[in-house]
Amino acid sequence: MSIQSTLMPIQNVAASPSNNAAAIWFAALLQAETMHREASHATLLAWVMSLPGNLDPSLAAASVLDHQRDHAGVVLSEQLTSLLQDVAICSRQRLERLRSGRRQVRTAQVD
Repeated sequence: MSIQSTLMPIQNVAASPSNNAAAIWFAALLQAETMHREASHATLLAWVMSLPGNLDPSLAAASVLDHQRDHAGVVLSEQLTSLLQDVAICSRQRLERLRSGRRQVRTAQVD
């Protein structure tokens, strides 16, 4: 079973990082990670790509991390948790500012 097919059910989760959505995302990530142990980067990429298009992945990642913190017991691997932390700090607004800065640098180099 591919990582994408493991994560397919989360495509129908509401586009808001509610507690229920965080629990579903956490469970899907845990299942994907269990089935594909050595593929943390691929698991994260497939998860981000399966999120609703109008949802900022940083909000979803933060909600998964909050869910993991608030529910003792089973946790995601250290590597996947670290990757989720990276996603959580990169909001769409922050990425847009970075992209705008790169455009300005490229334009200045061309001139």
